[in-house]
Amino acid sequence: MSHADTQPQEPIEYPTDEYSYGGHTVRLIPVPAEVGVWRVENDDVYFGLVKTAEPVRDEPGVHFASHFAGEEDIPPTTVDRDWTKAVQFLIDAKD
Repeated sequence: MSHADTQPQEPIEYPTDEYSYGGHTVRLIPVPAEVGVWRVENDDVYFGLVKTAEPVRDEPGVHFASHFAGEEDIPPTTVDRDWTKAVQFLIDAKD
C-alpha cells in the first residue's frame, strides 16, 4: 500500500446544477453516457466541459479538468481539486 493510500480522504464535492461567478450563472449538465463529465453553459454561451481527472501533483482525491469548447478531446488546460475553480477558469477565459 502506498503512502497516499493511508491518508484520510476528504469528502468529494461534485458539481451542482447551477453555479454563479463573475456575473454569470451557468448550468452544469451531466453528459449522457459519460460518468464524471459536465457541460458548462448558460442560455447564450457554451463554455466547455469539466471532467473528473487524476491528480497532477500526486495530491490525493478526485480533481476536475477544464476543457475549452472545441477542445474537449485534447489534454485539459488546467486541473484543480475544486470543481468550482475549474468552472471559474472556463468563465474567465470567455470574458
